[in-house]
Amino acid sequence: MAAEHEKSGSLTSWKEIAAYLGCDKRTCCRWEKFLGLPVHRMEGAHKSRVYARKEELDAWRKSRESTHSLDKHKPGSAAWKTAFLVLALLLAATTLFFGFRKLLSPQEPADFRIDKSALVVLSEKGRELWRFETGLDNLLGDRTYREHFQVKRIGSFKIVTHPYLIIKDINGDGRKEVLFTAKIEDESGEGIVFCFDRRGREMWRFRAGRPIRFGRQDYADFIIRGFEANELDNDGRQEVIVISNARGFFPTQLAVLGSDGKLLGEFWNSGQLNDIAFVDLERDGKKEIIASGQNNEYNKGCLIVFDTARISGSSPQSVERFISPALSAGTERFYVLFPRTDVDLSEFPIESAVEFEVLSNDLILVHMALSSVLYELGFDLAPRIARTSHRFEEKHAVAVREGRIKSVLDDAYFDSLKRGILYWNGRQWTGTPSENR
Repeated sequence: MAAEHEKSGSLTSWKEIAAYLGCDKRTCCRWEKFLGLPVHRMEGAHKSRVYARKEELDAWRKSRESTHSLDKHKPGSAAWKTAFLVLALLLAATTLFFGFRKLLSPQEPADFRIDKSALVVLSEKGRELWRFETGLDNLLGDRTYREHFQVKRIGSFKIVTHPYLIIKDINGDGRKEVLFTAKIEDESGEGIVFCFDRRGREMWRFRAGRPIRFGRQDYADFIIRGFEANELDNDGRQEVIVISNARGFFPTQLAVLGSDGKLLGEFWNSGQLNDIAFVDLERDGKKEIIASGQNNEYNKGCLIVFDTARISGSSPQSVERFISPALSAGTERFYVLFPRTDVDLSEFPIESAVEFEVLSNDLILVHMALSSVLYELGFDLAPRIARTSHRFEEKHAVAVREGRIKSVLDDAYFDSLKRGILYWNGRQWTGTPSENR
């Protein structure tokens, strides 16, 4: 019988059938039960000896392979497909989770627009994040706020304008905050700096100035001229410096706030302050605050240097009108007065140090507003030179031609201006470069 099966191309055991199909005996039994594998039994009983014909197996395999049925039921294929499906579902779930998280988490403020009386804060892509309603019908528009956004700018005649709006990480938490002050056409009702978190929640507010008396005059209505944010003490958080003055430009408060809005120090100047900068004059890793402006008692331009750890008091004055009984002597390191020229004395009652530049060769270049004379000081505040400008030369020539002055623009002229620079040493004005002691 076996010989007959061999001659007819038959396989006479599960072992032979499995070897022919390239699988194991258990797989053959499963294929017989579920996929109709053509297996025959000699006596017709379930446990009888089996045999199969090769041509039937070939035909069966060909029919199953055409529909990929065999591949679907190869050993372990179901487990692999299940694992693959689980992995795909996990990846999809992870993508959805982080996608929704990004969608739902507040985006960082990056830009703004002014919508009538409201500040509208925008994302980097221009999406509205939140808005702050000021309640002011005559709030300055987009163009003005754009000119006063983030950084100070130097305009015509060296006029310095400071920001009304800053978007940056103030408290060092890795998120951006928004500093904002409302500015309107007639400047009434101004005087508050707001700090908002990235969601638009108010973190703190600071009202500039305070009721104060200078001489016999009381002042209470203060206008913010702008503010700056800079890290001064290397603690990872920004300090906020606010410049404000009473209506009429006198007196001026320079206030230094912590990142939490608390007042760290204030200095009062009897005259306008125009420009401020933050410079490490001593190369010790700590920045000083430098401010330029004018002193109304002396009608001169001034330059002031502050140690950021101790800012208090008021400018050095001698006339009652310019002194506040509520303020002590100032703790500034340097208070410098610049001399008047015969040119501006013939035209204007007062001069101002309108703007200064910190040069790469450790020099401070101070610009006078009306005369346009420039003074170079070292980082030790000692004078290097006083020099002219084209605008000053033109004004001088006109004044000479009109007979208002008779001076000559020679070396002696500018040496006299350099010698005219005065320093407050804590007791008196001196021509020797001195710190306030």
